[in-house]
Amino acid sequence: MIEPDGKDHVCEMCGECCMNGSPTLHLSDFKLFEDNVVTMNDVYTLRNGELVYDNVGEEIDHLKNEMIKIKEAPGSKTCIFYEPESRNCGIYDKRPLQCVYFECWNPKKFFETMNEEKLKRDDLFYRLPVIKEIINAHEDKCSHKKISDLFKKVEDGDEAAADDILEILQYDTEIRPLISKNMNIPEESMDLILGRSLVSTMFTFGYKVEVDDKGNHFLTLDKPPKE
Repeated sequence: MIEPDGKDHVCEMCGECCMNGSPTLHLSDFKLFEDNVVTMNDVYTLRNGELVYDNVGEEIDHLKNEMIKIKEAPGSKTCIFYEPESRNCGIYDKRPLQCVYFECWNPKKFFETMNEEKLKRDDLFYRLPVIKEIINAHEDKCSHKKISDLFKKVEDGDEAAADDILEILQYDTEIRPLISKNMNIPEESMDLILGRSLVSTMFTFGYKVEVDDKGNHFLTLDKPPKE
């Protein structure tokens, strides 16, 4: 880890911090939603059990507690609020706490945010019990722990477990547009309410999803070849 050198520094606006991953939101960032600086369309949820990169341990591990993050530009790690041409942040004056704390010349300040309470879906939807019921029902049906346990059974030769996984995938895929339509919620907000689609996260289990012309899902191995 880079140690602070005790000298005065200023941000040189290189953009590296903005292009190497979007910020995780903390409880104090709730005000960004109240002020309409950030909307439900701008964020997504990483759910319990998802495989993520741990900045502190510098390793990939299963997430112990859910996190809400600002979305990134498609096909990149660049925060959606970063403006590459001007090398500016579109919400700099009201940027998230993690961004305020981040100083590339002083990583210790950034790690201070690890002690700050993370924002969760319960915090955002505390006045919307119907949404919370939807979230809980989806977690009960589609939790990453349940899917992980099913994949272990698949590896042990349990063919029925593979069918269970496909059923969950089908459910997750179909319930998203249904909720969006019936509750008049933008589709872009579903990555927050239900987390990233299971189809998009199957790679973390070493599989990829293929869909036929009838909308049926199929799992195929997506593991790198062993050397």
